[in-house]
This record gives sequence, structure tokens and C-alpha cells, in this order.
Amino acid sequence: MLLASRVRQGLSVDALLPSVLELLPQMHPGSVEKRRVLSIWAAGSGGLIAGTQLIGAVTDLRGWRGVMWVNLSLTLIGLLLARSSSTQVRFPRDWSTN
Repeated sequence: MLLASRVRQGLSVDALLPSVLELLPQMHPGSVEKRRVLSIWAAGSGGLIAGTQLIGAVTDLRGWRGVMWVNLSLTLIGLLLARSSSTQVRFPRDWSTN
């Protein structure tokens, strides 16, 4: 069951990543903005490759429990970074009025 789920997850990502690469330039039409967005996307793609290798090494060394500790650590770091870099946005209380 786990293997079948991982295969389905991998196929979904394989279908999604090229779509994102096609949509990004359309969403950001300016040449400077387009280059910036595609550079960020390319850096993230490198992170996907490095992350796969890292998780494989952690699995070999520590088993699946080690992978969960890595995921927990990265999630906490991401939450802390998001909280420290975000600005407070105030929305109107009544969204039904124009």
C-alpha cells in the first residue's frame, strides 16, 4: 500500500512540475519579473533533487523514523521563517460589502 501510494505521488509530481513551468511565464509577463520567477523555480527544482538524495541517505542511516524527524525539523524551521518574515495584513471585517 505504501509503495503504491508513493508511486502515485511521484507520477502526480511528474505531471505537475512541467505545468508549473509553463504557467509561471504567463503569470509574470515582464521580462525581468519572468527571469526572477524562473530562477526561483530552478533553484527549487535543484532543492527537490538534493532533498531526494538527502532523504535516501537518512533512510539508509536512521530508517523511516529518521525521515520523520527531518520533516519535523524542516517544518518547524519553515514556520519560524514564515512567521518572522510575514507582515500583518488587515482585511475588512465584512467581505459582503463593496
